Amino acid sequence: MPDPQKASAANDPKAVTIVKTTLITISITMLFNLLVAWQTAKFQLSQQRSLADYQKRQQICTLLRGNRYAVTQAWSSVLGHKISQQSYKAGLQLHNNNQILLDELRRNIAEDNTRISDFTKNRRELFEILSSIRILFNTTDQLNRLIAKIKVAQVDELPGMKQLNRSEDVDQWVTESEKKMQEQIENRLGKAIDELAEYLEAEAYKDVHP
Repeated sequence: MPDPQKASAANDPKAVTIVKTTLITISITMLFNLLVAWQTAKFQLSQQRSLADYQKRQQICTLLRGNRYAVTQAWSSVLGHKISQQSYKAGLQLHNNNQILLDELRRNIAEDNTRISDFTKNRRELFEILSSIRILFNTTDQLNRLIAKIKVAQVDELPGMKQLNRSEDVDQWVTESEKKMQEQIENRLGKAIDELAEYLEAEAYKDVHP
């Protein structure tokens, strides 16, 4: 037998309205909570991705700065060997093919391939780092300019050794040539890498601290 009180409540418009309002309020609250949870999860995921990207960018900056020392030193070693060979040849002319100088020249030439190979390896690693930078960082005119500056870095041809009549003149030529070579490598390649690293570090910082 139907309950008269329940039947009366079911037919009461106010009671029906209260029930509907309660159900709508509950539904809205649940939907709001779901939206908040979704937005929170989305924000946390975005933060995690930003942090992961920042760590990758920091890592590539570290690799770039590490390669900076390796590639400039390897380049200095190759050119320094060429300067040494010139000085040994000049010494042989001054000292009638002195055997000690001749042996040093031969040893120096024998090491050429190793030093050139080392420089080639470090330069290849530098170009691989530059390729990774293009993937990890937004392309800008400044980024393109800084990368291009590294790729075209060159040093002037060593000045030919004039006819020298004294060992002191040979030593002076070596000193001046090595100084010029070191300055050009530092100013044209070393500083170009430093400028790029500083730019990248600033860009990486802005991504996590907008």
